[in-house]
Amino acid sequence: MIATKDSIQPHSSDALPNSKRVYLAGQQYPDVRVPMREIEVSPTKSFSGRIEVNEPVRVYDCSGPWGDPAFQGTLRRGAAGIASRVDFEAWRRGGV
Repeated sequence: MIATKDSIQPHSSDALPNSKRVYLAGQQYPDVRVPMREIEVSPTKSFSGRIEVNEPVRVYDCSGPWGDPAFQGTLRRGAAGIASRVDFEAWRRGGV
């Protein structure tokens, strides 16, 4: 079987139940937002029968820009933005 284009293209992560995409601001570059997935966790019932509420858990969201419902770009357009950063150019030349 030959894979279709739709089967390998990135898709939105809207299908992940009980979670939402959130962003944390970077420390060195506050304008850089790190994507995280905040996952709602079910309450826990203890042995005594008491219900304990659990806080949401945040994990790194590695779905890339396609995980952002507002993203309307292409891979080439996104890569150009990264390559234009000053610190990336210094790293590429071996200066960082």
